[in-house]
Amino acid sequence: MRQVKFFAIAAALLLGSTSLAATATSSSTSYDQATMQLEATGAAQEAVNFTVPNASITIPGSQVFPGNSFTVTIPVSNTSDRDIRVTVSDPGVTGDLAGKLTVTPVKTSADIVAGGSGSLSYTFTLADSVKGDQTIEGKAFTVTFSLTGTAINDGAKDSSF
Repeated sequence: MRQVKFFAIAAALLLGSTSLAATATSSSTSYDQATMQLEATGAAQEAVNFTVPNASITIPGSQVFPGNSFTVTIPVSNTSDRDIRVTVSDPGVTGDLAGKLTVTPVKTSADIVAGGSGSLSYTFTLADSVKGDQTIEGKAFTVTFSLTGTAINDGAKDSSF
């Protein structure tokens, strides 16, 4: 009797394990035809998003003097679940020292993998002092950057499955 139970359990496990596979079976509608339904579902990835640690960068006063040049780096983190390209548009310069400041692009685009980080950068150069110039003490400038993040979608990539 024990052998019969053992064989019955073994057979059930063997036969049952094949039925656990995700197999779809058609239904016969006649001797010559069968039908089946198949459903495909999908969900879009999250929208592109990224962060910078500070929305404002304060340049120390010790850097703001005639003839000085320095680089400003903008760190960017990709918080999306896909790769993105972050670009920065031409910056706008305003303030009392706008005419004395030149902002030169160093790196205006960064490809950043999902969950990764990168940076953008510009060189700021203040014009040399010219005899007769008024002092720049107490004067200021503001540089405004506009950043755009775009998903990197490889159009040539085969996305068949």
